Amino acid sequence: MASTLTSYAGRHAELYDLFYAEKPYGAEAAFVDQCLREYSVERPERLLEIACGTGTHAFELEQRGYQIVATDYSEDMPERAMKKATQLSSRVEFRLQDMTQLDLDATFDAAYCLFDAIGYVATNEGLEQVFRGVQKHLRPDGLFVFEFWHAGAMLRHYDPVRIRRWQTDKGLILRLSETTLDYGKQLSRVTYSIYE
Repeated sequence: MASTLTSYAGRHAELYDLFYAEKPYGAEAAFVDQCLREYSVERPERLLEIACGTGTHAFELEQRGYQIVATDYSEDMPERAMKKATQLSSRVEFRLQDMTQLDLDATFDAAYCLFDAIGYVATNEGLEQVFRGVQKHLRPDGLFVFEFWHAGAMLRHYDPVRIRRWQTDKGLILRLSETTLDYGKQLSRVTYSIYE
């Protein structure tokens, strides 16, 4: 069976943790923690995560003493994150939010957005919306830490076609990633097909 996916929903959300099991979440959370300690005016306590996926960065940062509200636009991702939170006895709060339309009734000491999730915003106008929304939710001296895949790296390190395999107790899973580039707009589009 094959399914073609363009966002993290349904089966792609279910398999997300399998696909990114080797991602160095702990090291990335430690880097965010270091940035917050080094560049914040006051030690932050309350963090806003944008595009949290299944919550692994949030759980890592919670272990470092932060209180976190984690958001994602895909209904399936926070749902999976909440199940993990229950298993971990985590107090991370998950909310359904589009990063271009942040509307939370809270203020945070800092915000972060990792794994090039900000790259899903494909226009300068959209990025301005994200930055305005983050600013609206930060205290006056709050800090925003985000990671992005810039055009130079995209051109040097992308694969037009990539196949990855995972063996599970239910059988083999193949993920075909097809990447196309729009050089003029400096955008990439990645389409995933999953075979089980």
